[in-house]
Amino acid sequence: MYFIGFDPGKDKCGIALIQIPQINDSQVEEIKPRAIHSKLIPNYEIPAYEILFQEVVAANASLAILEHLAQEYPMSQLILGNQTLSKSWHKRIRQRIPDLMISMVDEHSSSQQARQRYWDIYPARGCQRLLPKGMRTPPRPIDDIVALILLERYLLANR
Repeated sequence: MYFIGFDPGKDKCGIALIQIPQINDSQVEEIKPRAIHSKLIPNYEIPAYEILFQEVVAANASLAILEHLAQEYPMSQLILGNQTLSKSWHKRIRQRIPDLMISMVDEHSSSQQARQRYWDIYPARGCQRLLPKGMRTPPRPIDDIVALILLERYLLANR
């Protein structure tokens, strides 16, 4: 099963593609969430997944990338944040890729969560370590991490 997370924006967008392995009921107990992801969502477990694509892209290139991913990974589902520009992006995606299944997920506070997640994935060095995570600014756009968070929210809501 493939899921594409999409964090839409005016100038740049975050895109992430994950694969969740097909499992049967007897394997459920054996699978543990990936530590980097599960430790950051307290009191929840999400299915183990593999990140196949994760990037921040220019907004004008994102539809072509989504179309390519949908063709390359058939039967994938797009998970789209529900705030900011989501309605106009939903319409554009539907026009360009009509067969792609699209689900909306609550995007509230996902950027703040992605900022925290960035520092868990890429620990601060030097003097940055002395600052609390909330006061640090990641040195690059984090829209791709937001896309992963949207995917995780969808998986948690639909497990």
